[in-house]
Amino acid sequence: NDLRAMSGTVHHELALRGHAGSAAAGITALTSVVRAYGYGMARSRAFCLAMLATCHLLEGDFDEAIAVTDEALALAGSLNSTRFVDRLRPLRVVAARHPDDRRAEELTERVTGFALAA
Repeated sequence: NDLRAMSGTVHHELALRGHAGSAAAGITALTSVVRAYGYGMARSRAFCLAMLATCHLLEGDFDEAIAVTDEALALAGSLNSTRFVDRLRPLRVVAARHPDDRRAEELTERVTGFALAA
């Protein structure tokens, strides 16, 4: 599972830099990782959920990005991790690329609200 998490992380980073197919590959890897992580791995799971949400957003699946973001924020609310807020930064950047989309604006508001409260 750790190897899949690393693969998902690499695909997430490549997708952020515009590499074709990387967001879809990231979704596949990170979805598998998130399903396999137990609740003892809450921090790692939350980090992977943040990357997964970003990959969904890069693929244009705003509704799934919002659902995964909500799951990540709910999980991260019980953590004491300032690094999680850093992991949300790419999600906000990608959402900001769609200023005329209500769902992207909603996503940005949720992430920003969480970051300000942390």
